Amino acid sequence: MANLRIEYINPKEITPYARNARIHDDRHVRQIADSITQFDFTNPLLIDENNVLLAGHGRLLAAKKLGMDSVPCVRIDHLSDAQKRAYRIADNQLTIAGDWDRDLLGLEFKELDELDLDFPLDITGFDLKDIDVLIQGDVREDTSDGADAIPDMADGVIVSRLGDLWQLGNHIIYCGDALQRDSFNALFADGVRARMIFADASYNVPVNGHVCGAYSSLRIRHGIW
Repeated sequence: MANLRIEYINPKEITPYARNARIHDDRHVRQIADSITQFDFTNPLLIDENNVLLAGHGRLLAAKKLGMDSVPCVRIDHLSDAQKRAYRIADNQLTIAGDWDRDLLGLEFKELDELDLDFPLDITGFDLKDIDVLIQGDVREDTSDGADAIPDMADGVIVSRLGDLWQLGNHIIYCGDALQRDSFNALFADGVRARMIFADASYNVPVNGHVCGAYSSLRIRHGIW
């Protein structure tokens, strides 16, 4: 086993591997930079005997973005050229080859969300909309209501078809696409107007640090549904 030792080197003295196949766009680099700002530089770069990067290209870009004058490095000088090339691929692929336990991950985010944090949860690298889905998945499991269950479709002839307009007492139901103008023209024929609309459109609008509406729905009140 190699003896590892931390060295602090100016990022300008470190050479990225010319054929690094891992892509780090501006958004990803910014996320890494935010993580370094919040948690400090806790994961050293790996370099060879010539200061060429073996692992940590994203962290190097983030360090340069932050204007750091030194970064922690571990020098790996016992690998052959072939091993270095294979290691660069393995270091990236092995970190993404695993999967998440979504229940446990949602529970972690749920409990973090309940704390008085001084940093946003998306510093973890997950988008807020994904965090919201994970948290809500955990909540739905704990607060499920049998009345919300979708019943099985009955066997037999299909009665309602696209374009049908049903009168149910004071209620009107139209079978159509809520994204199409013609649906509303059919529903609001003969001068009928809605007095109230209940909408939950999934436009990824931030609400309390998360996003609302994993699904979209529309209900119109005036004896009309």
